[in-house]
Amino acid sequence: VSRLSNDGANLIYSSFLCSGCRGGASTLQVTANGDVVVAGSFDHLNSATTPYPTTAGAFQTTFQGFSSAFVSRLNATGTALLWSTYLSGNDYDIVETLVLNDQEEPIVAGNTGNFNFPPNNFPVTTNAFQTSFTTLNGAFITHLNAQGTALEASTYLGNNTYIRGIDLHPATGEPYVCGNAGGTISTIPVTPGAYQTTQIDFADGFAARLDTNLSNVIFCTFLNANGTDRCEDIVVNAKGEAYVSGNTNAQNFPIDSCQLQTAHAGLFDVFLLHLNPQGTGLAAGGSALFGGISADYTKFRIELRTDGLSDTLFTCLTSHSPNFPVTPGAYSTQKANGTGDTPTAMKIVMPNIDIPDSSVCGRDSLEFFTPPGAGNVLWSTGQTSPSIWVSQSGQYWLDYQVFGCSYSDTFQVTLNNNQPNLGPDTTFCGSGSTSLTLSVSTGNVWLWSNGQTTSSINVTTPGTYWVQSTDTINQCQNSDTIQVFEYLLPQVSLTAAPFCQGDSITLDADPNGQYGAATYLWSNNDITWQSTYNT
Repeated sequence: VSRLSNDGANLIYSSFLCSGCRGGASTLQVTANGDVVVAGSFDHLNSATTPYPTTAGAFQTTFQGFSSAFVSRLNATGTALLWSTYLSGNDYDIVETLVLNDQEEPIVAGNTGNFNFPPNNFPVTTNAFQTSFTTLNGAFITHLNAQGTALEASTYLGNNTYIRGIDLHPATGEPYVCGNAGGTISTIPVTPGAYQTTQIDFADGFAARLDTNLSNVIFCTFLNANGTDRCEDIVVNAKGEAYVSGNTNAQNFPIDSCQLQTAHAGLFDVFLLHLNPQGTGLAAGGSALFGGISADYTKFRIELRTDGLSDTLFTCLTSHSPNFPVTPGAYSTQKANGTGDTPTAMKIVMPNIDIPDSSVCGRDSLEFFTPPGAGNVLWSTGQTSPSIWVSQSGQYWLDYQVFGCSYSDTFQVTLNNNQPNLGPDTTFCGSGSTSLTLSVSTGNVWLWSNGQTTSSINVTTPGTYWVQSTDTINQCQNSDTIQVFEYLLPQVSLTAAPFCQGDSITLDADPNGQYGAATYLWSNNDITWQSTYNT
């Protein structure tokens, strides 16, 4: 195991796992703190004189069979084994692929043999989906605990099958695997409604999704055509869609007519399939081939990076084709060795066309956008713009094209305003003789600032009032506040001194000037706070 600096200029550490062993590591993963979990297989020829190192308390410390799989964890500085265990039965066992879950527990997958009788006794758990197999080879999936001391779950999968790739659903932790079913005696547990339910040829690819206990298969489907089709790796995005890579020589391998390469090109082409989460069909990315006139194949892992708008896939392959497609401005665009082996790197950007269903509280509109690079846009509203505002609940759809491929998505929008409206600040005549009713028409549970829980209240005193309205069905809560002012009822007391015939007298309804905002009406139709009467 070797570790380089980020710029590749320095070797931080490099260590043998077993200097005298006959075997090799096939896969590794790095933990958050830099520890390395590595897995592979170890041959029986040196097992007695130079056993592979295991640690005290490990799940399996004794070699058995012709070759044994192993799983080990090396510390971040490469100076010590934190734990190490065999993982084997009485025949040959090979770990091909490894992934770590959120608890840094290794989940490995590979192949085990049944050439040595009695029948294979590779360790599987009681509630496993499959606890035995009947052919010479079988695939296994095994979940170890984080200390390497015990099995969490372990199962066989199919008969005469080989697993090459594994990944986990980012949210649920469910394992997805891909591999190959070889020969007429091969069987896989194909699920009803799967994308492809029939084995076509001697070597066919497959993909499967299991639950976290490895006790049930959620989906299992062939990935094949009339030829040799081998799946090599699988990665899963946040929606549970799987990207599967592999190699095919089938002339009728299913590809989308809109892809850059619309037909099989050489002896072997690399394929990339985009499966939906149910394994019943292809997702938006469809199916694509990459190749030239000779043999091009991948046996390498896919790396997935996503930004929410698109999935970006990175992988590498070996190309024998002098005309393998390269992009302008690439690091190397010329193949100098004819049909010889040439390492090739690829980056593929898949638009994320899934517009999620949206249910929002306290909003009366939402804006939705097309993915980057979308053309020929048509929304269900009839608009052709890059975005639309939605102001009504309902189902909407979007059709568009990227690189000539057509995509469509349907999404549900639920706008739950639930905004109570107490109206503008208001005033009432007070002194306890009148009241004001405040009410709301939203929600089904209410709480007022005075502690009342009805949909309306009567207000007899000035102040600030608020109501909290809750829609318990749609889990939406909002509030509103109103300021209530009080005008005191005018207290008018008119007094007049005696006066003589022909004189006049002025009466004042507001001698202290405290009712400046009041209106007045006198018996002589005057409308100011004072009125003069004559005799």
